[in-house]
Amino acid sequence: MPAVDLSDYLSQLDLGANVYLLMATASHEGAGSQVKVVVDTPEGVTVDQIARIGKLLRSDPGLAQRLNPVGNGGDSPDYRIEVTSPGVAAGLEQPWQYPRNIGRRLEVRLVQPEHQMADPVVIEGRLVNAGSDGIELETAVEVRVITWDQIDSARVVLKW
Repeated sequence: MPAVDLSDYLSQLDLGANVYLLMATASHEGAGSQVKVVVDTPEGVTVDQIARIGKLLRSDPGLAQRLNPVGNGGDSPDYRIEVTSPGVAAGLEQPWQYPRNIGRRLEVRLVQPEHQMADPVVIEGRLVNAGSDGIELETAVEVRVITWDQIDSARVVLKW
């Protein structure tokens, strides 16, 4: 059975101050369901916040009702809940995620005009600023100003 998107329902719950829901899905696995919820905050989500959200979801009767079609079909569906942060390798999806990454190296893919068939432009550099209009990325050559509408995707470059 395909995954069921629970984002609309869970976005109505009070997950906590400045806690953003990035993804919420349920998928059928064997005799039960797996619920995966990804949350984040501007400062980075803590283990305590993840535990509190997991406890909130386990006690929410509305979630159990929504999982009934996905679960075992009975009155009390069998499901596991996984609450997690997006992790350091996940892309930056929202402007509020950038400020905590100032000083880190980013790989930014720029939006490509529809009529252009060339390879997408990817810029790598150190994030030096993130503001209401966009970001400043220090490359080997210059400090490049990139507006939010120019960013197709961005991710932190990890050095191992």
